[in-house]
Amino acid sequence: MRVAALAGNAQSISASARCLVTWAALAFFMTGCGTASQLKSVQIVPNSTDLIGIGATQQLAVFAVFSDGRQFDVTSQATFSVAQPNPLGPVTPPNVVEISGSAQVESIGAACTWTSTMVGTTTTFATSPYLLTATYKTLSDTAFISVASSAGCNHP
Repeated sequence: MRVAALAGNAQSISASARCLVTWAALAFFMTGCGTASQLKSVQIVPNSTDLIGIGATQQLAVFAVFSDGRQFDVTSQATFSVAQPNPLGPVTPPNVVEISGSAQVESIGAACTWTSTMVGTTTTFATSPYLLTATYKTLSDTAFISVASSAGCNHP
């Protein structure tokens, strides 16, 4: 009886070992035969937005793009900064555009990044947007935030 019990344990160990080897092989092939995918770029989505009116908001997302084509939402791990337009627009004070840690951008004051030019009956609009930078690990991307929240700001 004791021999039968030992033989049963040997089969159990053998099945466990086979399972472990199978999982290890699967993990090896799932990772591309030992090659690791590299972080290739960071993208802000959308990369351009208009905030019309004080209190206007837009939810953004930040994606990490890897060399094997995979993309992951890294919004909660990214850091953000907002810079004034360069060149400055008609009314573009600092600190008018804020971004939360969850990547919601908001117009919190009066600003106008838009200009308009009329030639004959055609009006052409241009903007000098605020620049929002998102950084994840060592890579960054920039989005353009146009604002029309001051009185008399012509925008498309």
